[in-house]
Amino acid sequence: MAFVSPIQRLPPEVLHMIFQYLLQHIPELRLLCKSFADIGLHYLLTSYHLIFKKSSFERLLEISQHPVLSKCVKSIVYEADTLTEYDTRKEWQRHITNYDYPDFIELSTLSDRNTGTARAQRASHRAHVKCMQEGIIQIRSLLLGALESGRKIEELHCGYIDWKLFKAEAETFARLQMAVQNLRVLGLFISTKSSHDDSHDESKYHEATAECASYLEEGRLRDFASAAPNLTSLLLEFDSNNPQSPARLIDVVGANTWPSLRMVYFSHLSFTEDALLEFYRRHSTTIKIIGFDNIKLLQGTWQGLFPRIRETLELEDVRITGELWESAVQYDFGISSRFIACFGEEQPPLVKRVVEGYLLEHPTDLSLPDLSEVVEYEAELEADSDDTDQEWADIFGYPLDA
Repeated sequence: MAFVSPIQRLPPEVLHMIFQYLLQHIPELRLLCKSFADIGLHYLLTSYHLIFKKSSFERLLEISQHPVLSKCVKSIVYEADTLTEYDTRKEWQRHITNYDYPDFIELSTLSDRNTGTARAQRASHRAHVKCMQEGIIQIRSLLLGALESGRKIEELHCGYIDWKLFKAEAETFARLQMAVQNLRVLGLFISTKSSHDDSHDESKYHEATAECASYLEEGRLRDFASAAPNLTSLLLEFDSNNPQSPARLIDVVGANTWPSLRMVYFSHLSFTEDALLEFYRRHSTTIKIIGFDNIKLLQGTWQGLFPRIRETLELEDVRITGELWESAVQYDFGISSRFIACFGEEQPPLVKRVVEGYLLEHPTDLSLPDLSEVVEYEAELEADSDDTDQEWADIFGYPLDA
């Protein structure tokens, strides 16, 4: 009688649970025995990395026709930013044909695609990408294709998408809304910079930002986001808010409420103190994680807003980066975490540590220190001072967490 190990005697349901924790070792596990091979097939390819190359699309087509794998792919990462500027079509074809990408057919290599080095290289490459209305055709095709095939998309992350995506004709836009109605996670990085802009002419960028802001006032972005009523995470970012923001918070969320919304992050937007607080109050029992990056406050002050946020939300995590503006005042909260791979990690500004600590951890009877005094205090400290936190405690009356 052939030897059967104790683990092979486990019910299939238990083995499936075990395999879910061993995703990086699926190829090896499938070699052990036939039962492991059958179970492992369900976890061999849960995500597919699609690039702008014929062989990549052909492989995806093969997967879609496989009786098992077609049901196992839960996410598709479509990377279209291998496009760059070319003098001739032949040069473009040569680049696409020979572009050096890792082979993602083996699941064991999936963990390598988001290494710090690869991220830094892609960030550097993406800075030089110039493509007409970036990503519009690609994302429309993917969403409408998913709709037609009956796929229920639960997560959508668009790394770089032109704002004109939302200028689709009414019928097409309605179908895009239907395609995202099952989303739980929506992440959009929206570009306002047209391919026709002259990189040396800032006025062209300004015109595009103004055009975007004017159009989004009509509610297309708001209607797109509200079409997904079950969102737990909402991340909306733009690439510029100079000289004005490309969208106001009211143009993004309107009066909508997402009953399960837990995390929300905004970048390069503008809002009034009252508008943000009203949004938070509608989600006061669910939101636990918030983030800001480069925000313009149109009315009110950050000094007054942060205590009101603290009264409204019970937060588990806060991430504030970039520059926060109010009237003629500007606070620097340091670089965004996404740029650390490119520029290196640095000690966060004191004002960032103070505000994030205040919103998260300190006793409720403490007041937020005067932010202008915090900035002045940090400016007066010597760069190599080892007594910053203790000096802080002595001056302001409570310890500052590192």
